[in-house]
Amino acid sequence: MKTIDRFFIPSELGEVFRKAREQKKVTQLDLALETNLHQSFISKVERGAYQANRDRLQVLCESLNLNWDQLDQYVKQAPDDELDIQLLLMEIRHSISFGDLDEGLENLRRLEETRRVNIESNKDVLTPTFNYLRGRCAEKKQKWHDALEYYALAERTSSQFPELESSNLLASSCNALGRIYNRVNDLHQALSYLDRGIEVYVANGQRQYIIYHLKITKAIVLEKLNRDMEALYLIEELWTERHLVTSSDARLSITQVRIELFIKLGRIDEAIQLALEDLDDARINSLFNRCFELWSSLGDCYTKKKLFTNAQLCYQSALKLERNMIRGQHLTITTYTQLGILNLIQNAYQSAQSNLEEAVKRGELYRDNYRLVKALSALGSCFIKQSEETKALQFLNQALELASKHSFDLLKFDILLDLTDIYKRSNPTMYQNYLDQLQDVAIQLRREVGLK
Repeated sequence: MKTIDRFFIPSELGEVFRKAREQKKVTQLDLALETNLHQSFISKVERGAYQANRDRLQVLCESLNLNWDQLDQYVKQAPDDELDIQLLLMEIRHSISFGDLDEGLENLRRLEETRRVNIESNKDVLTPTFNYLRGRCAEKKQKWHDALEYYALAERTSSQFPELESSNLLASSCNALGRIYNRVNDLHQALSYLDRGIEVYVANGQRQYIIYHLKITKAIVLEKLNRDMEALYLIEELWTERHLVTSSDARLSITQVRIELFIKLGRIDEAIQLALEDLDDARINSLFNRCFELWSSLGDCYTKKKLFTNAQLCYQSALKLERNMIRGQHLTITTYTQLGILNLIQNAYQSAQSNLEEAVKRGELYRDNYRLVKALSALGSCFIKQSEETKALQFLNQALELASKHSFDLLKFDILLDLTDIYKRSNPTMYQNYLDQLQDVAIQLRREVGLK
């Protein structure tokens, strides 16, 4: 065999090393400890398509009782300009995140085809990454069912490769599943995946940012489930660690969730101070989505303080940013809803109706049932204020159906209050029916907060 410094390891040679290790009945970690080589090096050799140092390969051969000279039929000298697979995967990730989704998918398909020639999919360590990237594409296209399917495949397949543990791909897949289930308002399923992601996260591994995303999304889900104190505890923990968070967007996410919890818990002045402090940070970093959320939250705060002129300015400032938002347009549903509620408080019924109808339209367009229920309920209240109870019933019953389907119990409670108020005056039978439902929801809410 020619003496050269490095070798290209084809998949056939990787199989030779893997089978020899398995015949010796040792793990990659055991072999790494025995040979003083990194486990990642052994993993790459066994996968193949890797440029390896000759001396380290000889160490492996000696440990596995392989005759170096007999491996000559498999070993090829490394090409001078071979495409780096990890570099190609990085380019595909960037295409998916910032560029052309179709181009990213096509490059991914070609890479999969190239590897499938030599490696069965259930043995290819890149299969989980392929599934994850396909999930990312589907999520970008808002094809939620497809995204869930691919992310679930990434989660299952990444568990089959111990060498991927330190990559935190499993935790990332769980985070993606939690994020999508939250988006489609399957909150208990979202919480289950987020908890699993936190559990399997490897602290000293790659993608260290993912733990913050897992915890932020978990806090959001807990708040939606009305488990506000649990959410606040988690956010306060993140707040003390925010200096470790490298992403400006993630840091502002922590602030945003903290603000929303402060508003919900009546800590309005603290919420205003936080929002004002972080608006400049969001502006300087051109984070239009965060600016939008912060302005909207300020509007909520000033509405709570009955400073309606300030509130209107904040909501209008938020909506001016919509054309700059590259994602999260569904957030505008809440802003139009809150602006409509503000108009109602000011007895500006036509403006209220116009804004709330826009909120409902967007809720249906973006298929965000949680925000849609709030918009429908507020529109029903708008018609009650105008003494148009027939129209009010139409929207309130639509809101009730969605709230029941998705177990939005607190929203359902408020809707039932409006319905019982209408039917108390006009239909005793329907009044009793909705009153019974109201009692059932009240009992369920009491259970959720741990009261007897």
